[in-house]
Amino acid sequence: AVPGLVPAEDIWWRWNLDGSGFSKAFLRQVRQAFDLFKVPDASEIMNEDLELAVQHLGYFAVTPEAVCERAKEVTEYSAMNLEEFTTFLEKYSAQEQ
Repeated sequence: AVPGLVPAEDIWWRWNLDGSGFSKAFLRQVRQAFDLFKVPDASEIMNEDLELAVQHLGYFAVTPEAVCERAKEVTEYSAMNLEEFTTFLEKYSAQEQ
């Protein structure tokens, strides 16, 4: 294992084998994490909760700086909906690989 890099076996299951995006299994977990960390009775997750949500989904070496940078790429607002959260995770995953 290379220090600072995530082992391939820890992230392979997140993706469809044909390279078409996240697997259905991972998208179910994304939805569960979104529901867990979103604002009660709302349909958005606050950007300040993204770090915990990313860690909950099993990402390693999560830094506040990386989370903030990827969040700014997705929205200028302080919260994001499920679609934006999924886009955020795609960007975060690309950085992790």
